[in-house]
Amino acid sequence: MAAVDRGPELGATKARHTVSLSLTINGKPWSGDVPVEEPLLEFLRVRLRLTGTKRSCESEVCGACTVLVDNRPVSACNYLAFEADGQSVLTIEGLARDDVLDPLQEAFVRNIGAQCGYCTPGQIMAAKALLMENSNPTRDQIAEWLTGNICRCGAYGAIAQSILEAAEEYQKRKGQPVHEAGRHLSVDEVSDTASLHEAQKKSQA
Repeated sequence: MAAVDRGPELGATKARHTVSLSLTINGKPWSGDVPVEEPLLEFLRVRLRLTGTKRSCESEVCGACTVLVDNRPVSACNYLAFEADGQSVLTIEGLARDDVLDPLQEAFVRNIGAQCGYCTPGQIMAAKALLMENSNPTRDQIAEWLTGNICRCGAYGAIAQSILEAAEEYQKRKGQPVHEAGRHLSVDEVSDTASLHEAQKKSQA
């Protein structure tokens, strides 16, 4: 009787197919091989240790993992890493420049737009994309844009106010060197939750 081919033994590991990937992450080039099925979220958090992008629903509904790919907001949990080939990816870690926070980050600090803070990176990145497309949004436009970004602490009012203030600051900075646009908080001043209230006072000084 001929032997029956039962295929691989139970528990055997199937070889993972990889693809070459070249992209720019927060202004720095990266090249290498990644598994075809690796989500951008996994690529950022595990491979590059950029853990500011948060893992939450993993089904593209909460917005916690929002990053920008060529200035477009995407949910990194359902966006495969290889899809970003040849493109530029911006994460929350890449917003600050020369140890100076982005106006959006400053505004979130001022208005306590982060409570538990888990959704904050995604909220800020989605807001960044909005202000790139619409430099002077209304509250209604902000609410519509952020429909896919959930804040379980309910800080929506503070988030909207932060975006409005950041939009105003971006307008002031147009055509001005950053150092002439007023006093800005450094990354170290808001490095942990305990410093938020002190940072708020400094920003208003």
